[in-house]
Amino acid sequence: HPEAEVYVPYQDDVDTSDDENQRIDVSGNNNSRPSTPQPTWMRAYPPEPPIDISTDFTVRNPGVRNCPPRNSAPIQYFFLFFTTAVWQTIVRETNEYVRKLIEKKRRSG
Repeated sequence: HPEAEVYVPYQDDVDTSDDENQRIDVSGNNNSRPSTPQPTWMRAYPPEPPIDISTDFTVRNPGVRNCPPRNSAPIQYFFLFFTTAVWQTIVRETNEYVRKLIEKKRRSG
């Protein structure tokens, strides 16, 4: 199906007043006629067909899962968000950055 271009006016383009001379030319041209804004064009596509996702939806029990017991050490809460693999990556990349920084400073004197 071919795409159609349709004029969809923005709210600023819609004149809701009864006074045709309300718009004033501020462009510096000394025309006695009021300035008329150019219409804005945008491409309007046909709506997409609805998709039934009810068969993919499973109701689960909401709430926190795998939460450490009360009065756990703060590191236990830290590891809820940063796995050991993420932590190892942070350490490796930080150490590599510092190694390169020290090497650069040694070369520059």
